[in-house]
Amino acid sequence: MNNNYYQILDVREDASEIEIKKAYRRLARQFHPDITQTPEAESAFKEINRAYDILSDALKRADYDARLHPAETQAQETPEPVAEEA
Repeated sequence: MNNNYYQILDVREDASEIEIKKAYRRLARQFHPDITQTPEAESAFKEINRAYDILSDALKRADYDARLHPAETQAQETPEPVAEEA
């Protein structure tokens, strides 16, 4: 499966908590090892749970987003150069 948690849950990066929860529940039912008897179900279910664990927690999600888009985070943190006055 994919390593991008948003893609794992099939949600946009600006998805609300409600959208993330709905996506998680839908996928959890689809891939739960007790329901789906395919060899991939257990590993998919673990990835779905991990993605939900990160994206459903505001602090973990902010940290994940920062690691997902490091250039954007760095641009936001880098202060503008201050011109020296003569």
